[in-house]
Amino acid sequence: MADDKNVSPQWTAENVLAKLRAAAKPGQGVSAQVFLKDDVADDQVAAVVQDIIDAVKKQGGQKGPVELGKVHRMAKSFSITAHPDVMAAIANAPEVKTILPSEVEDIYPKPVKRTPR
Repeated sequence: MADDKNVSPQWTAENVLAKLRAAAKPGQGVSAQVFLKDDVADDQVAAVVQDIIDAVKKQGGQKGPVELGKVHRMAKSFSITAHPDVMAAIANAPEVKTILPSEVEDIYPKPVKRTPR
């Protein structure tokens, strides 16, 4: 799925989907940020996102609602809240580059060799 061969194993689609499944609560969806491939034109992002959502809905077996959040043309990404199985279907769409959880813990580097004041 991801075009970059240097993707950290922590952020592969399989690992991200596993984290989303683990974070899912019964009857509630999980949130993720989905990034589209670079060859999607900026002015086509909204249409491609809608096509992906429509295709997932047509596949059936949908578990719960799909809530589309913000669509970011410049970043070629969109936020979504849905069941983890729906997220897996979205991650497998040919236009999708990668998927990341909306909540990422500890993304900032921690200072080293510093004593607390």
